[in-house]
Amino acid sequence: MTRATVCLFVSYVVAAMLAASGCGSDSSAIGLGARCDSAADCGGQTPICGGDGFCVACTSDNQCDGVCGTDGLCAQCSADSDCQVGEFCVDGECGDCLGNNDCAGSEPICLPDGECEASCAASAECDDGNVCNPDFGACTECATDADCPTDEPLCDPQSFECEECLTNDDCGASAPVCVRGECRECVQNTDCGPGLVCADDLECEEP
Repeated sequence: MTRATVCLFVSYVVAAMLAASGCGSDSSAIGLGARCDSAADCGGQTPICGGDGFCVACTSDNQCDGVCGTDGLCAQCSADSDCQVGEFCVDGECGDCLGNNDCAGSEPICLPDGECEASCAASAECDDGNVCNPDFGACTECATDADCPTDEPLCDPQSFECEECLTNDDCGASAPVCVRGECRECVQNTDCGPGLVCADDLECEEP
């Protein structure tokens, strides 16, 4: 997959939690959506129990390589000033554009992930198996689910990339949590069985 920017952290992923843990997803999309009473409830990629009762990856910029976003996840940027001159902060990552006016030359179309792309009239003009997306007149990985392979059967309607899942309902019992387009075992310790914790790779392991 190409970078799933829009999927990222703020709007796209994953306010995800297991029903079995007794917690539900939350529209505020803090962290990965896991609630907590203490750090012992957290784990995985969001080990801190924030003051708002959500497991987060950070509470300040010094805990990240980039910045700590308002969603409690580390990001490349939170404002255009965090990016290089001429770049824009698009959903936590530095991109080339916010609209077509920011693009020029052979790549005049601005996609939702902040990348300028060449225009197209037919999929035959696209490289790497991409399709000509009629919504933009530019090449994307997919325009509909029919453009995706069986192991990543869903076309994300924001990033236009093929994903394994878009919500928890798309996942099975062995990996029931959808995180950034992939089905994972856990996002917090309470998703795992007795004596197990959620590791950085979002799998349940012995501590």
